[in-house]
Amino acid sequence: VGTALACLAPWLVLCFLQASGRWDAGLLVPAAFWAGLLYMPMALLAVGLSQVFSALNPLVLVPSMLQVPVQYLAVCAVLAGVYALQTAADQVLDRIPVAGTPVGLALGIYAVMLEMRVLGVLYYVNQDRFGWFDVRPRP
Repeated sequence: VGTALACLAPWLVLCFLQASGRWDAGLLVPAAFWAGLLYMPMALLAVGLSQVFSALNPLVLVPSMLQVPVQYLAVCAVLAGVYALQTAADQVLDRIPVAGTPVGLALGIYAVMLEMRVLGVLYYVNQDRFGWFDVRPRP
């Protein structure tokens, strides 16, 4: 939750400023929202691996995203697809009495596991490029 809030903080601030009438953010509001969503998978991966919020540093994560742009966009598309399928399944399962809720919760847990697996594979394949935990001795 903290990682998601950190990724969407600029969007939340812009929404607050616009709602309070202090500033008309215009197109910055949707741009900040989509930028936060695009940043979130790599942020989740970094925080999940390092276990510290300092891993959210955009000076580390943005270059990592740019090193594997096609793979990263593919991962983002898969994550969006999983989220869309989960949302559609929830809509259907809400109409089923008694069994709908437990099945929906099980599918939600599976969706999170699938998303983390996809992010883990992205890191495993590209860990040398990212160099986040490079502990090899320097010559």
